[in-house]
Amino acid sequence: MKKVSIDIIAGFLGAGKTTLINKLLDEAYIGEKVAVLENEFGAVSIDGDFIDTAGKSGVQVTEITNGCICCTLRSSLTAGLLEICRDFAPNRIIIEPTGLADLEDIATPIEDAAKECPLVIDHVITVVSAEHYEALKVTIGPFLTKQISNAGLVVLSRAEAAAAAIGEELRQNFPGLPVIDEPWSKISGLTILDLVKPYCRDDRNDQDKQEEQEHHHGAAAHNHDHDHCHHDHDHCHHDHDHCHHDRDHGHHGHHHTAPEYSYYCAKTDRVFEEGDILALAGLFQGEDGGEVYRAKGILKGAAHGFRFDFVGGSFSLQPFEVNGEGKFTVIGKSIDTSFWEKTIGTKAL
Repeated sequence: MKKVSIDIIAGFLGAGKTTLINKLLDEAYIGEKVAVLENEFGAVSIDGDFIDTAGKSGVQVTEITNGCICCTLRSSLTAGLLEICRDFAPNRIIIEPTGLADLEDIATPIEDAAKECPLVIDHVITVVSAEHYEALKVTIGPFLTKQISNAGLVVLSRAEAAAAAIGEELRQNFPGLPVIDEPWSKISGLTILDLVKPYCRDDRNDQDKQEEQEHHHGAAAHNHDHDHCHHDHDHCHHDHDHCHHDRDHGHHGHHHTAPEYSYYCAKTDRVFEEGDILALAGLFQGEDGGEVYRAKGILKGAAHGFRFDFVGGSFSLQPFEVNGEGKFTVIGKSIDTSFWEKTIGTKAL
């Protein structure tokens, strides 16, 4: 059976992971048979609708919902990967984990699936929003540090005036880690992949990592010698057993560094006025429905459908073709399900 490469595109909620995947599909994976595996936290899958498969007969989108890959859905990820390999036989699988996933633990179900299918992790990219970087250091510092330090490349999204300074900070704090801090329109998808350092699983034990996280507070204070786990490309891929070190999976400690979170998800046939959707921005920024980290959805309208996004206090709304039911997701802290059920007019799934 031929080798199947796996690329992991990670990043916190709303960082721009799906947008980067679309760019890579358009510019870097041309001619490859690619499966995109979307992991959504909650019962409603939305990001899969945003993957542009038009004119791409060799692209398949698969979705996993109701949890995050790194904990409750490990077995589902393993089964999903094996199903994709069996039924679709791709050259490459792109995994977009939920923004709350622990990158290290994504490797475990991949390794489990690799016992039956020749899967090899090729690229690990973390997308970081330059617009929200300073706020993220304060709110999810240790988790952000972990997402960055486990990557072979960091790509800054919303790369504006501050991006160069952020890029320099990341290069200083994570020696040897490539960082792209220029607008994506100025760099090709192929160049992005060429810059990724080859993946090799970190051989430090969990206690070492716990102590390091306690010592370093946030991404700005972290000084990680990235070269010690990203070895020579051929060595890393050809000597799989050496690079992907054994772990006692039965006793593996699972320590989330992401903030606690809850959610409201729903599907609805309600037809919304544009003004009603715009009014949601104020509710996302308020406190009545809980502390909202991320909200997204596609909703039906009288003349056309809408796609909305809310992250880091920023709200966007654009026309979007909605086929079937509308979808609505809010993720955050202490999310008030009854408030959102009343607002949207639909019971949570």
